[in-house]
Amino acid sequence: MVGTFGGLNTALSALRYQQVALDVSNNNIANVNTEGYVRRRAESGAVAAPDQPAMWSQYVGHGDGVAVQSVSRLVDPLLDARSRRENGSLSYLSTQQTILNRVETGVNEPGPNGLSAALLDLRSAFQNLVSDPGGAAARQVVLEKAGAVASAFKTQSDNVTTEMADQQMHAATAVQQVNDTATELARLNKTIRIAQVNKTDVGSLSDQRDLLALNLAKLTGAEVKVQPDGQYDVAVNGVALVTGDTARQLTASGTPTALAIAGDPVPAGVSGELGGVLDALNDTLPAYQKSLDDIATTFMDQMNAQHRAGKDLNGVAGGDLFTLDPADPAGSLSVAFTDGKLLAASSGGAKDGGNADALSTATTVGSDYAALVTSFGGTVASINRQTTTQQALTGQVDDEREQMAGVSLDEETVNMVAAQHAYEAASKVMTVLDSLLDTLINRTGVTH
Repeated sequence: MVGTFGGLNTALSALRYQQVALDVSNNNIANVNTEGYVRRRAESGAVAAPDQPAMWSQYVGHGDGVAVQSVSRLVDPLLDARSRRENGSLSYLSTQQTILNRVETGVNEPGPNGLSAALLDLRSAFQNLVSDPGGAAARQVVLEKAGAVASAFKTQSDNVTTEMADQQMHAATAVQQVNDTATELARLNKTIRIAQVNKTDVGSLSDQRDLLALNLAKLTGAEVKVQPDGQYDVAVNGVALVTGDTARQLTASGTPTALAIAGDPVPAGVSGELGGVLDALNDTLPAYQKSLDDIATTFMDQMNAQHRAGKDLNGVAGGDLFTLDPADPAGSLSVAFTDGKLLAASSGGAKDGGNADALSTATTVGSDYAALVTSFGGTVASINRQTTTQQALTGQVDDEREQMAGVSLDEETVNMVAAQHAYEAASKVMTVLDSLLDTLINRTGVTH
């Protein structure tokens, strides 16, 4: 009788475990498209024999069934850490790639509307003026082409200036996102700690916290340190951002833009989206703008010096051909006058085109500009290559993590079928045991 009734308990434990297994698979399937969800698995364990058998209910060694030990999240902390690191690097490179490709498009080289083409057109206009130094039309063409050069400088300068303004707003937005995410992660740290003390399930909360940690890594390349009690501490380039249930505020200020957390300076070299923005904002874009300004200033100085060496149509010594604001050289370069008669095309006589010939070769900035464009293009190409490589590496890590943590509908279907059959088998065992008990209780000793 003891063994038979024990068998009922064993079958009941199987029914209960398989029901939990079915519920877990059902929950996994329901969350197949939930961002950040980590699949669960019902962990089983055989029910052990009692440590101290009862005198009148001895253990007979046939097993006492199965029990649900836990419902675990299928995660690998090392894979999670690597995923955060690689995604932070990818966000940094992707941000740089987007910014630099946009600036390169504005450079418009090689192309008919770029600065190189405008410089060549101006040279050709001066050469045409050599053969007709007194022609009003030829002089007007020179002024138009000179204006086109100034416009080409301004277009590039404006593009870079606009991009820098956009990235300043981008940085401010990213900082706010970091602070909001850090605050939410600290709140979850506290909620999870309380839930663990109360022995309640923290699976969904842990999913949310892992997703927040990944987002912080994408934004700043943040490093996550898991404490012995399971709390997440987060640092940005070595400076604490989240400690337990406390989040500190990240700020960005100054020129160049610098980061600080609760007043503690964050060293340069931040990764993630924010790092990509800051490197473009503090280094790449200002360097390009300075080079462009230097070229514009040199161009003006060379052209003005040669223009002053000649005489205009009235025989008067030439003045400045170009002017600019030293505070914004490339953006403010313009032709100093609009009257074609003031062009100092002559080197001696009023209709001598000698100075026009000299003006056609007066500037050497074409080679300087070509070197700038080539260097910038090389930087863009390098970023593009690095981004492609990092995409492959990040994809590989994310695929490995997805194989463990992601929900496979095929696998969950198989698990549900297996649990269903096991449930049916346990039910049949209970039916057989019920029949045995019926025989023992109601029919033993009965005679007809």
